[in-house]
Amino acid sequence: ALLELQIGVHQGEVHLGPSGAAGAPLAAVRALSEGAGVGEVWLTRGVYLTMSRSEAPAEEMGPRALAGLSEPVPTYR
Repeated sequence: ALLELQIGVHQGEVHLGPSGAAGAPLAAVRALSEGAGVGEVWLTRGVYLTMSRSEAPAEEMGPRALAGLSEPVPTYR
C-alpha cells in the first residue's frame, strides 16, 4: 500500500478530557496539514523559532489563515 503523508506542525495549548484532546490548536494543525502537499511538512512560526536551522532548512511561505486561530500566522515548508 502506498502511504501519502501531509504533515502540519503547530504548537498551542490543548485540553485533555474524557473524549481526548480538544482546543483551537487542533483545528489549526489540521488545516495546516491539509494544505501541505504529499510528502511535505508545513509548520507555523512558533515551531520554526524552536528549531535548529542547521537540522532542517525551511522556506518561508508567508502568513496563512488557519481554522481555530484569530489571525493569519507565518508558515514555513
